[in-house]
Amino acid sequence: HVYVFDYYGLINPGSIDKIEEACTKLKQVLKNS
Repeated sequence: HVYVFDYYGLINPGSIDKIEEACTKLKQVLKNS
């Protein structure tokens, strides 16, 4: 499976909170797959 995410601050350097949020979403998707 290939997942496409809006990576928030991962593409454009942003806040740590946005990076953690993106990581959390990734973990949720992997857990549900």
